Amino acid sequence: MLAHEIINPLNIIVGCAELSQIEINQIKNNKIRNYLDTIVSESMKCCSLLEQQIQERKNKNKYININLFNIVNHISASLKDHPLLEGRYIYFSNDVTTNKDLISKTVSILSENKCYLKIIINNMLMNSIKHSSLDYDISINMKELSGHLILEIKNKIKSNDVSNHFTKSNYLGLNIIDSLVRKLDYDWNLTQDGDDIITCLII
Repeated sequence: MLAHEIINPLNIIVGCAELSQIEINQIKNNKIRNYLDTIVSESMKCCSLLEQQIQERKNKNKYININLFNIVNHISASLKDHPLLEGRYIYFSNDVTTNKDLISKTVSILSENKCYLKIIINNMLMNSIKHSSLDYDISINMKELSGHLILEIKNKIKSNDVSNHFTKSNYLGLNIIDSLVRKLDYDWNLTQDGDDIITCLII
């Protein structure tokens, strides 16, 4: 509310200065007129900045609906030419691309948290790219389960590397995922199914 408390006096100052400008025009005092012009212009700048701050605060606490498929699709497309892919592909499973309801599903999230969700998804994909076998592509699956929207990213890794290296705490990207998922009050897990490594985000 501090911004409002500043704007109100500023508006009074602007109003008084504008009235004074009318009086000054009658006595033709250029020096005072210049002072008043400065008061009005600088006060209006302050009002504009404060109104902008108020709007940003409103948006910060505003919930928006986002399409998870579109976000994942956009991020994966931006990574398709990443040198670490070395000819591999990132693709959606048929279970996703043939499910129109799933593709159109939206998630309600605070607008300020949208960027964190993008960082989580980007790090999930980058970890799959960096720490997977060069012989296999990376698949993306989405599904609904018990009222949650679940994103799964699957890659393969050599069997003898799984137990020694691929754990939640071993990689910086996974630590980033963990901290941001906690911030958003979501959940995630990392599981092994044979040679498959599945990074799962639960919204």
